[in-house]
Parts: sequence; C-alpha cells; structure tokens
Amino acid sequence: ISFNGTDQFLKFGNSERFFDFDPWGIGHFPSFSVWVWVKFRALDNAERICGQYENITTDYWSIAKRAVIGGNKLAFVAFEGGVNEITMNGNTSIADTDWHLVTFVKINTTYAFYLDGNQDSYLIDADTGTINEGLTLGAVFNGATYSGFSNIAIAALGIYKNSTGPLNAMLAPNAGITNSFTIPVGLWGDYTGIASYAKSPL
Repeated sequence: ISFNGTDQFLKFGNSERFFDFDPWGIGHFPSFSVWVWVKFRALDNAERICGQYENITTDYWSIAKRAVIGGNKLAFVAFEGGVNEITMNGNTSIADTDWHLVTFVKINTTYAFYLDGNQDSYLIDADTGTINEGLTLGAVFNGATYSGFSNIAIAALGIYKNSTGPLNAMLAPNAGITNSFTIPVGLWGDYTGIASYAKSPL
C-alpha cells in the first residue's frame, strides 16, 4: 500500500476496532504486537504508520516516526480525554528510505519497539484507555476531517493478540535495550533478511 503524503489513507470500519476498543488496556489483551514492513519516503517528516483516532488532540493512539526535530525516531503515543497517558520514543534515527521492519510489543505493562529485529526502546506503564474508532493507516483524524497524511509505503501489516507475532519464541524486552530476534526468511513477502529491505512484495 502506498500513501502519497497529500490525501491518501486507509480507514477500517468500526467493526474492525483494534483490540475491542482498547489497544493498550490491560483488561482486554495483556500482550499484543503490531508488525509492519514500512518505507519512509520523506525522510525528515513526521509520518504516522497506524493508529486509532477519535480526535488527534484528545483521544487517540498512534505508532509513528517523529520528524527530524524528534530525531527521526519511532514513537508510540496514547491520549485519552486530553491526557497524555503513554509516550514511548525509539532510540535509533531512521536515516534512510529503505524498507524497515517496525515491531511494537506490549507484554502486560511493558512496552517496546523493535527496529529490524533489534530492541529500540523500553517502557513500563500501567495506564489504560478506550478509543472508539477503527484502525487508520497513513493519516490522522481530528473528529471531523483527516489530515497529517503520510508519505510512506507499507508492504505488510500484522496485528497479533500476543507478543510473539510470527515468531515461535516470546520476545523479552529489557531496560538495557539489548533484546533482539532474527527476522524470519520470507516474512509476509519476498524478504530474505536485512539484505532485501529494498525489495517490496507489492
């Protein structure tokens, strides 16, 4: 799927609500993960990958890449009722326009990003929230219109009700940010590991 950064996005209906309204609430799914092959074509722009948005100023969660002022690093942000419940930033600057495997993991109250199989962040946070909207790719919603369109390509997106995703072993993010995993050969497309990020199965 390719988004032009001007007026393109993909919105799933409310029947496709992500994790029963509550993507980071402990009471619904203690562990889950989001896995996406993504290419950021406008390197220094803030780019939203996916999220649920009732209103971008008050009630939403988002997985994104920050702009150059934020170091071109990954970010997970969740707001409810205008309160910033959770913010987790990555540590690695994405300094190219190649394909990358971005993995967002929640294990009970532990959160982590993995970038290309390497742990990139770590956070413990017990806050929860409820967002009553379907999943949106490539844009944000302010309650009336869409904006913040992303100039990205998504080769594959997987959402799992566990932290293992397509792997056979449980991930173990830690405060030292030292956990990693080997990207399975052929994960969701014509990929054979880190040497093939420049190839897209679409």
